[in-house]
Amino acid sequence: MTSLPWNEETVAAETSLIKEKLEFLNSKGILTINSQPHVNAAPSSDPMVGWGGPGGYIYQKVNNNNNFWTTYFNKNL
Repeated sequence: MTSLPWNEETVAAETSLIKEKLEFLNSKGILTINSQPHVNAAPSSDPMVGWGGPGGYIYQKVNNNNNFWTTYFNKNL
């Protein structure tokens, strides 16, 4: 998947860090709509998760299944 119906941008490069987990959830009928990998002190210049000015560090909490859509049939998973 290269993009989502509600977002014209491509999937962020950092998504590759949790791709297998997202694919597993999606294969079970759980469509994740908001996800990000755990990052602990990556430099702001990191090509995968970096952003902002030079000399900074990136911290983010994992968020891979707090927001999702599913069907009634998955209620007991």
